[in-house]
Amino acid sequence: MDSDELPLILMSIQFHLHIHDSNFVDQRTDARNE
Repeated sequence: MDSDELPLILMSIQFHLHIHDSNFVDQRTDARNE
């Protein structure tokens, strides 16, 4: 693996984690509103 690819991979992982966290928060909000 090239060292140039590492930042891109880390950004990709952070991006996916951010989406997962956002979806989790949305689900909690929906459950509370019902």
